[in-house]
Amino acid sequence: MSSAATAELAEPRDGPSARLLLAAFLAVHVAIWTLVPTLLHAGLPLDLVEGYAIGHQWVIGYFKHPALPWWLTEALRRATGLVDAGAYGLSAASVALTYWLAWRIGRDMMSEARAAAGALLLSGVMYFSWVVPEFNHNVAQMPLWLAFILCLWRTRQTDLVMWWIALGFISALGIYAKLAHAVLLVAAIVYALADAKLRSKLLTSGPWIALTVFAVASLPLAWWLVASDFLPFDYVATRTRSSRGSTVAVFLLKQAGSLAGLIVLLAVARTGVNWPSAPSNDGHSRDAAVDPDARRFLGWLFVVPLTLVAALAAVTGTGLRGSWGTPMLSLAGPLAMAMVPLASERAALNRIALGAFVLLIVVPAAYTVVTLQPSGRHLTPKRTSWPQAEIAREMQAIWRRETGLPLRVVAGDLWVAGMIAAHAPDRPSVLVEGSLRLSPWIDRQRLAREGFMAVWWRAASDPPDYLRSWIGTRIDGRQTFKMRNGDHHETAVVYYTIVKPGALDPAAGPPDR
Repeated sequence: MSSAATAELAEPRDGPSARLLLAAFLAVHVAIWTLVPTLLHAGLPLDLVEGYAIGHQWVIGYFKHPALPWWLTEALRRATGLVDAGAYGLSAASVALTYWLAWRIGRDMMSEARAAAGALLLSGVMYFSWVVPEFNHNVAQMPLWLAFILCLWRTRQTDLVMWWIALGFISALGIYAKLAHAVLLVAAIVYALADAKLRSKLLTSGPWIALTVFAVASLPLAWWLVASDFLPFDYVATRTRSSRGSTVAVFLLKQAGSLAGLIVLLAVARTGVNWPSAPSNDGHSRDAAVDPDARRFLGWLFVVPLTLVAALAAVTGTGLRGSWGTPMLSLAGPLAMAMVPLASERAALNRIALGAFVLLIVVPAAYTVVTLQPSGRHLTPKRTSWPQAEIAREMQAIWRRETGLPLRVVAGDLWVAGMIAAHAPDRPSVLVEGSLRLSPWIDRQRLAREGFMAVWWRAASDPPDYLRSWIGTRIDGRQTFKMRNGDHHETAVVYYTIVKPGALDPAAGPPDR
């Protein structure tokens, strides 16, 4: 009998079962992190505005990333008709799925109580709470990161071909979510070469089946990358240059800071006050040893991806964004439970569960307070304070009043133009920063045929440089909108210029930059 099974028989059954505690937590998590931003925000966070602006184009990728997360938001919108609540619910559900996968990984390696505790420990990681309302590529990566790790472990432990097939498919999905998923694949390949048990399977059919599934599934994305001249790599280069102030040390410190809540929960699990129903340490509950191979596996796939990213940045002299560590910390809970000895697994689970439920009240409450506070005199009003739906409706109404036609194209940045694309009933396409190269769903013939509305917001009224090559310095009008939430005393001025259908020469305009 395995050590996990032995521990499970030895554990007292006082209090709710481990599965029930986890299921209750996940249900409350999804409900709270769907309702709080839906009721609180006047508008969507930036990444979700971008997502809705890109998603309805149904492209494989765009100038930043592959487009899988935006396929999901758009598909959910079309299926349910929900915009704000749909996106927040999708994000909350993605994080909940990550919790569940953390439990499944732990369940393959340790007792049920310890596995549930490892999953619930993740409630102390910042990426599992405060940033949940903003679904983006990092959040989309989280469940795929752990799904890959679960499949890799099962290919190691079993001879079932299905896990090799799943490994190949999940690997491809991870790349579609974000190209940075390749870091995990590299770490896994090195581990497979170093681990005797996996290495012995490299000459069997399993790895080749996984490689074939991965290659076939990722071929459309590879084709798009080549056809787009590897456009996302230009974006990554720009982002890393703009992040040079964020050194490797700063990046690692941010990851450590994101784990602060988990460390506190872990300390409470070992020394804190029990629930009344929890068993005392009377000798009937004992700690179960976790297989050293499982510890090495978890430790490797937690440490090596972080190390690879840090080493690459150090060698190239580029910067790192703290949020890039989001999926990498998803393994922190199971790893902690695999490494830390406990006097009573059941008592530790109860304490961690209590702490997790407390955080599920405290963090959304703090989030509410911060959202309702003004941004401050020297800060731009928070994105979620913008009355985005009102802005979109008004700008569409102006276009229709002037042209008598649906609004098909809006030119501008992915913030103002994006919110019009996200909320306007006409669902126009965005000519991103006036660039045809960044907007392959638009060409000159379409602009000449359908016209477009150029929009921007700045302290000065002059059009930004990227729009001047299309409209010069012409300004047709401006609309003022009052902010919401804590920024209700602030206003935003949106300027616009209308280029009517047929008014543009298809040969005119800037180069396809």
